[in-house]
Amino acid sequence: MTSPPPKRPLQSFNALLISKLMAIANLSCKPASKVRLVTLELSVTLMRVAMCGAGGGASARHAPAADALRARAASLARNFYKCDDIFLDMFEDEYCETSKRPLNVEWLCMDAAILLPPTRTPMSGIAFAKRLPSGEMERARRAIRTFFLIRDLYLKLTGKPETQLPLTNPAPFVQVGDVLDLNDSDLISCDIIQKDGTWQHRFLAVDNIQIILVEPDKQRLGWGVAKLVGSLQDLEIQGDKEDPRCLHLTIHKPRVGASGALPRTVLLRAKFKFDDHIRSMAAKQRLTKV
Repeated sequence: MTSPPPKRPLQSFNALLISKLMAIANLSCKPASKVRLVTLELSVTLMRVAMCGAGGGASARHAPAADALRARAASLARNFYKCDDIFLDMFEDEYCETSKRPLNVEWLCMDAAILLPPTRTPMSGIAFAKRLPSGEMERARRAIRTFFLIRDLYLKLTGKPETQLPLTNPAPFVQVGDVLDLNDSDLISCDIIQKDGTWQHRFLAVDNIQIILVEPDKQRLGWGVAKLVGSLQDLEIQGDKEDPRCLHLTIHKPRVGASGALPRTVLLRAKFKFDDHIRSMAAKQRLTKV
């Protein structure tokens, strides 16, 4: 009776598959790449599964390759850092987009757009991740999202926790409707006068990052309700030549990457009238400290 042939040791990954996926990722890091974002995302997902192997952990040989990929992706995104004044807004917006939902391969396989040659025009109605970028802004968005995908691969393979993203922490931000304790706050009383002549009395509060318009709570002494909140970096301020007690303020809605080229949405454009010119100067100094 012949003994069965010895079993070959089961490999935890396919070297040829990983090399091909790595080639796709490398092509994605080139400025004129014709690799769609969804192709890169699928490649990164497969690499993460293949490199981790049966033991659930990445092989030590893969970490340098993933780190080299991360460096190339960072270099690609860095090309757009100084040439676009809304780079950080796009950076944060693309991070939110990549964090919203994971790749659904089943739905991807049913999308006819994947079978067609990659198009560039947004007028095609094809999602941004499934076509090539059109224009400088979309190329910047693509470079940023490429960086996020490859950086996530690097973190997963090395077992390092995420400690740097997102850039902004929403926890400290006051939201409209929040009830605030005003007992230890330095408030400035003012009248907000609209273009049509209507006006409202509010208290102006300014912290390190926000301008907050507060209405006193009639039920609780020393408390107030936030009626409007804006970022200091999205604020425009001008003095009034005729009345030194007044300031003209325009508070914009924060820009996001996908709509950075469009006209900005105005949250409030009004004249702020203070009790005297000293309080007006104090308010201007606080609002322009960033």
